Parts: sequence; structure tokens; C-alpha cells
Amino acid sequence: MGQLLNKEALLKGDDLKKEKVELEDGFVYVREMTAHEKNVWEHSLYKMTKDNKGRQNVEMNMDDYNSKLAVCTICDENGELIFNFNDYKTLRQKMSGARMDKIVEVAQRINGITDEEKENLLTSSEADQQDNSNSDSA
Repeated sequence: MGQLLNKEALLKGDDLKKEKVELEDGFVYVREMTAHEKNVWEHSLYKMTKDNKGRQNVEMNMDDYNSKLAVCTICDENGELIFNFNDYKTLRQKMSGARMDKIVEVAQRINGITDEEKENLLTSSEADQQDNSNSDSA
């Protein structure tokens, strides 16, 4: 078993895994997201809507799942992200599906995003919707 980590050890920021992804004409690096980056990515998969009574609902929006994940994980050799988050809009239109699939496969694996976690994202969104729709005030 390892040693107890102190604050300085936890905040070093050099613990992010990085992996080289070979593409047909070159390569890119894909890295693990920081806690903040993963939070931003996860929150981008939800959208707020209002029902006909004006109540807010949370809906899962898997549109651009891959391109949003890609911009949060593609980095340079030093681990610095090369895209801004909103670059996903351009990336989704410019990058081939095959290339995106290779990148996303690695991004999901090194970030621990399993099919089960994807299902949990969908399930928690549906549960939030049911909670909101059943919360009539007296």
C-alpha cells in the first residue's frame, strides 16, 4: 500500500494520464481531464427546459458528446489542452467520424467513462426530471 498523500502532493497536478493516439496521417495526445474539466464536460451534456407550467426540467442532451469530450482531452506533448471548449462546434463539422471515434475511445478509457457511467448520466437526468415534475407546491 502507498503512502498518505499531503496537500502539496495532491495539488501537484502532474498525475494526469496522457496517451498518444495514432491516426492515419499523424498522431495526437489525449489526456485525462482534471476534476473541473470533467465537471464542465458533464454539465454540457444537460440542458434546462421549462414545462408548460413554467417549471424547470433537466434533460440529457447527448448531441456533440464526442466532440465535447475530444476538446476536453486532446492536448499537446506537455499535457496542455489545444482546444477551447467551444471549439467542439467546429470540430464536429471538420473531423471525420473515424478519427473522432479513435480519439473518443482513448478519452473514455483513460477518463474512466464506461458504458455504465454514460447510463448513469442518462438515469440521473431522467430522475431529476421526475423529481421536478412531482414537486408541486401547495
